[in-house]
Amino acid sequence: MQTISSQNDQYYQSLNLGLLVQKTIDLVRDMGMTLGFAESCTGGLLSSEFAKVSGVSDIFKGSVVCYSNSVKQNVLGVNAETLKKFGAVSFECAQELSQGALKTLETTAAIAITGIAGPNGGSGHKPVGTVFISVAGINLANQLIVTKNYCHQFGQIENSKTAVNRQDIQKMACTAALEHLENLLKEITKK
Repeated sequence: MQTISSQNDQYYQSLNLGLLVQKTIDLVRDMGMTLGFAESCTGGLLSSEFAKVSGVSDIFKGSVVCYSNSVKQNVLGVNAETLKKFGAVSFECAQELSQGALKTLETTAAIAITGIAGPNGGSGHKPVGTVFISVAGINLANQLIVTKNYCHQFGQIENSKTAVNRQDIQKMACTAALEHLENLLKEITKK
């Protein structure tokens, strides 16, 4: 598991999501892989961005918008004990979501995003802007599944112009997820 500091999170605010989507599509296509998502706090934003690209259906299999715990459990296979012990916004849940997306959507790569986009719902332990991302991929050479997990604190970004809002957090979560996926895919092809 990796934790990304909020200092780095400001970086995701400046990236162009549309360009990252195209870059990801090209990378996944070049690698002969397929992709799917499990989206909670982003509510399908990442899927929507992919669906804007003509011809993406050769690599993008689909997405599950899993806002409720029952969908997380019944569709993507998140363990009830995981939700009880760690909560829906956790490393553990994100990892089970990404692995569930691999299986349910029958893909070779997956992204899971779960968090608190706000403006309500945060706590002292998990403030608004806390987002857990898990990326998973199947190494096509040896069929092993590799998963990496990340935590971001997008609500703690200081911006002198305006406060970070719900849409900003959702967009930064999608942007960060694509960068994490790219790094994972490049890593698993080296092995």
